[in-house]
Formats: sequence, structure tokens, C-alpha cells
Amino acid sequence: MNRIARIAVVGLIGMALSGAALAQTEPLALVVQDAIAQPGGIAAIVLKTYSSRPVGQGQVCLKVSGRPFVSTEATYIPAPKGEVTKRSQTVDAHTFMVQFQSPTAAVNRIEGPMLVVYFRVSPTARAGQLFDIELDMLNTFLQDAGGGAVLIEPSPGQLTIRAPGAPFHFAAEGDRIAPGDTALLSAETNEPIRLSSGQATFVYNPALASGPAEVAIPPVYGNSTYTVDDSIPGRVVVNFISPNSSLGALPGGFISVRLPTSPAVPLGTRAPIALDPAGTFLIDRRGRTLALAIEDGELRFE
Repeated sequence: MNRIARIAVVGLIGMALSGAALAQTEPLALVVQDAIAQPGGIAAIVLKTYSSRPVGQGQVCLKVSGRPFVSTEATYIPAPKGEVTKRSQTVDAHTFMVQFQSPTAAVNRIEGPMLVVYFRVSPTARAGQLFDIELDMLNTFLQDAGGGAVLIEPSPGQLTIRAPGAPFHFAAEGDRIAPGDTALLSAETNEPIRLSSGQATFVYNPALASGPAEVAIPPVYGNSTYTVDDSIPGRVVVNFISPNSSLGALPGGFISVRLPTSPAVPLGTRAPIALDPAGTFLIDRRGRTLALAIEDGELRFE
């Protein structure tokens, strides 16, 4: 029996011994977030969810096409008060395993990033290369606080190798909602960047909104303070400072904007959600203003 098979058997035995019935819930979407890294740099592979569902223990197995990584640098599982123990293992050049346990079921108590693995990218990787990253579902499982199995709906991601010195990707993320619902928008990075400060200026059609936007920078993304200026309809300016430059070390939608929408918006409407380049910038921990490749998002009413 090979190493990965032995690990899987141990996990399955643990599930059987729990004696818990299959949890009667909708599947939990477990998404591999797209990542970007330069040759020789650090890639952060983030698994995220879109619903809060406390997890007590589990095993996650990542499969990577090709051989973009030369080492594993760190593994991070966000959990209140650090109430989680974990063990990670590189099975082979294409397979990475993380097993974890939280007696208080603190994992995924808040939706968002559930697991992050930081890898060192090979210095021989070439700009423009793409590597698929997916969950090996034969060797991946999650259990809730009572030991019941959590159904998983996996979604793969991709690692893109960018050229050294190329601009950092910074994107506005839209949403798909019904008219009258609250849209969840965000400003998202795809690689770890330790930021000292910055600003994101969201621009959208003010006719879409039924009220003021609600802005947050979740603490899981780092230490920060921020101010919001929404004095101009259809424009939300978020200015932030991270005193210890911890913000951005975890890639993802670190600026969250909840926008209540008008029920009068026609079904089928597709509206741009933009980041205004003139009012958007990121400054790293060394005080350098980063060159950005800004990408706009879209809000769809379905």
C-alpha cells in the first residue's frame, strides 16, 4: 500500500469510528482560489468557502499538474484563538496533504479562507505557464462538530506564473444576485503582498443601489484600520493602513463591500464593477507604490 493510500485509510477509519451519520446539509463549496506567483517567489494556495459551517477535523489533499514547486514554506488554517492542530506532508511532487483537528470546531466558523499553503516556486518556472490545482476527493474529507461528514462540492483553481517585475494583479470581484438582494463585492489579490497602506476606489452605476454600501476588511486578512468615503453616488473610496504590514500576506478579497440593490433592476442586467485606476493604489511594506494590473468585475442580475 502506497503512502497516500495509507493516509486515506487512516482518515476513513477515523470517520467510521466516529459513528456519526452523514450530515443532512447542502454541500459545502470548497474552492481552490486562483493564484499568481513569479519564478522563485512564493505562491499561496488558498482554499475558501462561501458559507459558515464549523469543521472539527478533516483531511485535504491537493493535486498539482506539473512541478511548479520546490518546497513547502508554511501552512495556515484560520481559527479563533488558534484552536486547531495540523500536520502536513508532501506525498510526492504533485501531491500535498494536510490533516487537522479542532476540538471546538473553530475551522470555517466564518466563511472565507479555510486553508492556506505557501509554496516556493521553482526558479526555472517560465512566465505564462499555467498549472492546474485541484482537490483529490478520494483523500479529502471534512467532519462537523459532532463528527458527521460534511458534503463537499470541490472547485479547482489555477496557478499562473508571471514575469519578474510584471504588475501585480488587483481585481474587482462582482456577484450574481436577484434584484433587491445584497451584492457582495470585493477587491482581490492573487499572491501574497505585505501592504503598509493603499486605497481602492469602487465605481458602479448608482441606479443599481437601494442604499449605502457597507465596507469591511475582515481581520483574517491582517491588521488594519480604514476609512470609507461614499459621498459621491456610485463611488466608494476605501483608504487603509496596516501598521505591521500584515495585510495582504493572505491573498483574496481583503476589501469587502456589501451593496444593497434595487428591486427595480431588470433581470438579465449585467453591470460593470470597476476599480478606478486614478484612485486605486497599493503600497508595500518598504514604502514602494506597486505597479498594478487592474481588472474590473461584473454584477449580474439573474
